Amino acid sequence: RPILRLSETDAQKLLSYQWPGNVRELEHTIQRAVIVSPGSVLDLGDFRPSPHWLDTSGGKVFIKTLEEMEKEHIIEALRLTGGRVSGEKGAARLLGINAKTLDSRMRKLGIKREVVIRIENS
Repeated sequence: RPILRLSETDAQKLLSYQWPGNVRELEHTIQRAVIVSPGSVLDLGDFRPSPHWLDTSGGKVFIKTLEEMEKEHIIEALRLTGGRVSGEKGAARLLGINAKTLDSRMRKLGIKREVVIRIENS
């Protein structure tokens, strides 16, 4: 039976999942959806992508530490704000924390604002 389209919501679910080296998992997800979908729109049903902090590549489960996740989160906020830490359009405001707290966390995590800006501009 031909499947004509995939809903925007389900397309986003598939795109947001990293499919860490496991094409078979994608194939099984699509096959299951084809079987359970009643009409011409593919329905992923209760498919839930694994969190971005969960890595199952290599057959092992690796969960990033809270510190690693915090560092990535701060770097992303700095990237989005062009390296600005404080002020109306700063990363601290975006993260909902005080600028001094963000400075302290950046020092503790070894994040250098200049490096984030340099990477962003390259």
